[in-house]
Amino acid sequence: VALKNKKSLKQKILEMLPHAKENIIKLEMIVANSEDRLARLSDQWDQHRKPLEARIIEREKVLIQRKEKCSQLIGTIKRLREEMKIMLEQAQVQDARAKTLEESYATLPKTINRSL
Repeated sequence: VALKNKKSLKQKILEMLPHAKENIIKLEMIVANSEDRLARLSDQWDQHRKPLEARIIEREKVLIQRKEKCSQLIGTIKRLREEMKIMLEQAQVQDARAKTLEESYATLPKTINRSL
């Protein structure tokens, strides 16, 4: 198959040699048509690509905004957890104070009149 293709190609080349100027003009026309077609395809691709790039940029912006919002929420959650720990410690201290006050109140004599 490869030999047949080579042979037919060489035969076509030999047939073209006597009419070289005409064939060169034909080839130049083919090249010019190919260049025009390539330019049109390039323009079509640009028209198709631009909206896609705009969508990608918009989605990247949305993603960045979501990440920033998540970071803010995480910071808020961490701050609130710290506040909860502090409040829990304060509540434990107050519970301990209340317990010691109740114990000292229970040890006081009941016969003393506390109303003035």
